[in-house]
Amino acid sequence: MLQLIKSGLSKWHRKNSSGQPFRNSNERDVQYAVSFPEGGMILRETMRDLPDASTPRARHNRHNFDHVWLTADQKKGFMPAKLEVGHTWRIPDSITRKLAAFHLIDQVKGEAWPFDDEHVKEAKLFARVITTGDNKAKIQLKGEVKNVKPATGKRNPFNGETVSREIVVDVIIGGWIIYDDSKKDFTNFKLLAAGYRSGSDVYNFRWKELDPSPIGFAFEMVEDTPSNRIRPKFANHDAYKEE
Repeated sequence: MLQLIKSGLSKWHRKNSSGQPFRNSNERDVQYAVSFPEGGMILRETMRDLPDASTPRARHNRHNFDHVWLTADQKKGFMPAKLEVGHTWRIPDSITRKLAAFHLIDQVKGEAWPFDDEHVKEAKLFARVITTGDNKAKIQLKGEVKNVKPATGKRNPFNGETVSREIVVDVIIGGWIIYDDSKKDFTNFKLLAAGYRSGSDVYNFRWKELDPSPIGFAFEMVEDTPSNRIRPKFANHDAYKEE
């Protein structure tokens, strides 16, 4: 690998006699100039295949990761208007559809594009206060998402196969969060989406696994540190830029 890097660098220097780097400053590439929203929340996402009765011996250790950024305003959507057991509200659709389009994507085995808004057929998430005490509330989350993206007929340029087939991600969502009213902030946030996926995007390795199979997505709040401020994969899309 080191020899390959050195060889490529040598060829680039011969082609560009100035020897200058692509950008001779530390300025951000404007295509990816998206920074973490101050006062927001970071969720670490883990996605993986899940076992089922039809494939008891199959390997299900493939997994992938991403991060979710919620703005300060989006965090408010999860905050209860009153600390009363039984208080129920619907999480704003803009938040749920953002999670559906940019994070409930089958990327367990390779690359996949986000869903367009028209592909999000159903997305709803409800919150309910289940316990209170010491200015804190435990909030239960329940919902469901169904994404359907039609086949594009695109061919994988590496193997020439027409692998882009209709993609479906159909999951039930559950979770809980702890809200501290004295701090006006959360001390814990966990969300799980589990269900079935089917189909294949052009660059992933699902073209031999087109039939429905179980998949899971786990989201957990992590502290705001430089290492946890890794940008979400699709942070350069409008759903993040506009916020």
